[in-house]
Amino acid sequence: MNVLRQVIIQPNGVTIDGQQLNTQAKGYDMLREIYKQILRLNYPKFYKMDPLCQLGFIATELLLNGFDAPSLCDDCAIVLFGKSGSLVSDIAHQHNIQDPQHFFPSPAIFVYTLPNIVTGEIAIRHYIHNETAFFALPQDNPQLMRSILMAILHDDTDVNMAITGWLDCDDNTSFLARITLISND
Repeated sequence: MNVLRQVIIQPNGVTIDGQQLNTQAKGYDMLREIYKQILRLNYPKFYKMDPLCQLGFIATELLLNGFDAPSLCDDCAIVLFGKSGSLVSDIAHQHNIQDPQHFFPSPAIFVYTLPNIVTGEIAIRHYIHNETAFFALPQDNPQLMRSILMAILHDDTDVNMAITGWLDCDDNTSFLARITLISND
């Protein structure tokens, strides 16, 4: 496996292949700053995403920036891991259904109560037509993650690359994206 690029996002900063990205904001404000001012994206759906999806979306945009996106469509899988899954959206959804004024849950919140939605958002954005999976693990476990990833890379002859890594989000002050683009070469 060849590591083509790695992005790490924490509440206090971003590194791309070990180089610090200059940002003024911290926490989730930093993600919006990267979206608007650094990447200058025009993808309005970003603002509808939950925090986990926004984190995964920005990490992937930074990861793939400069790569030939069409070549990813048929060769790339998305395999992410995390501990909290969709906990932030789950809590918002629970509050929504417990409120007598909002007895009927909002589909805008409900859709993000599945952690694999982040892999779907990334696949849609980049037209990736291969394996997408989000595995909830009790802790960051590099050996298990590598084992799962290797099974996908070796068992699926259509997969030659993967967007993979740890993506976890508890709240505005506790999140981590450690996402890597790897090649099976």
